[in-house]
Amino acid sequence: FGLPTGGDSGGGGGTAVAAGGSALRCEDGHGAFDVYTGGCLCRTGWRGPTCAEADPQTCNDPRTAGVKPGRCTHPSGCGPGCACSRGTEYSHMLSRCAASCDLESNRCLCGSRARYPRRQMNLCEWRGIEKALEWKDPGWAHYRITEPWRLWGSPNSTPPDLAAALGPAELHRMWATAPPHSATRAYCDIDEAALARGVAPLFSCGCYED
Repeated sequence: FGLPTGGDSGGGGGTAVAAGGSALRCEDGHGAFDVYTGGCLCRTGWRGPTCAEADPQTCNDPRTAGVKPGRCTHPSGCGPGCACSRGTEYSHMLSRCAASCDLESNRCLCGSRARYPRRQMNLCEWRGIEKALEWKDPGWAHYRITEPWRLWGSPNSTPPDLAAALGPAELHRMWATAPPHSATRAYCDIDEAALARGVAPLFSCGCYED
């Protein structure tokens, strides 16, 4: 079996005739011409008339981005001395990521230093993540929790941002309890050929629905 790997989706550019008879070229791989609107339909992560402008889809948004504004209980509206209810945090956030964020797709991936950088890490987190990122309660939203060495074969395979946040000493301490020969079966580093032979990874994260 294979592990979930991020990939490109959506149509490829092409030149079409837009409203008014002018030629419109949608950027290859970033969008496709929409015959109904007469413009380019951009993939997530891109914007602009020809889908040529990057539109970063960041993960782990500040909590203020997921807060509903409070409502005033006074019929005349909020004013001096009027107590309004506090906002409430949304219960679901799609951009939560315990590894490396793909800014085009807003998906969580293993990261550039892993053997398979684009393996998807949906709904999983590593124990101790709150030391590196602002994180909700461990296991929030049914995230599965595991030791970091089950995800990456070595400290040097972790995403650069996490390595920088934790520091070399803490990062290596997390691998102190890893059993011998576990590196070749870590989720982000296990070889596709080994998977084909039936070797199971130490842990498996979820994949995204396309």
